[in-house]
Amino acid sequence: MAEEEFKSWWDLTEAEQRRFARKVLEEDIHGWDEHKEAAEEFGFEPTEDMPTVYELQDRAKTTPRLTESTGTTNRIKAAIERINKKLATVSAAEKEKLSQGLKTSLPELIEYQKLQSTAFACGKLTFEEADTLYKIYGGEVPTPEKWNKLSLAEKVVGTSAAAELAKSSVCNIL
Repeated sequence: MAEEEFKSWWDLTEAEQRRFARKVLEEDIHGWDEHKEAAEEFGFEPTEDMPTVYELQDRAKTTPRLTESTGTTNRIKAAIERINKKLATVSAAEKEKLSQGLKTSLPELIEYQKLQSTAFACGKLTFEEADTLYKIYGGEVPTPEKWNKLSLAEKVVGTSAAAELAKSSVCNIL
């Protein structure tokens, strides 16, 4: 059986490069040995002309996660647009069921705002993205009543973003 041939960094697609950059950031990889090992596990041969660990970490912090590239810099607004398009194909009964499942309490909204502000402080969200989420979560005075008045797409994206931020251990402090 022939030995598996590795790709180089430059043979990876842009999406593969972004995934590897996120891996470097999320696994807190430092130094050439860890970098080389991670690259080999990912399936490409590391070379000294590829981006450094620090360049990859910076790239990961600015890489869209919530949506595919849509030409907009605000991933939250882009996700809302994408969800609105998907919801156009969903029945009214299914939308109502989804809406009921997205009811949110005041303590949850406050927790969502904490995640959003921490993610912004750590560079995981742009100012525009953080501001969009802040408004979705109720601004200065979050209430379940305000939440209930949001569009279904805003609720879906708001809860999805909070779940993603909570799962990613924002800045390794939450």
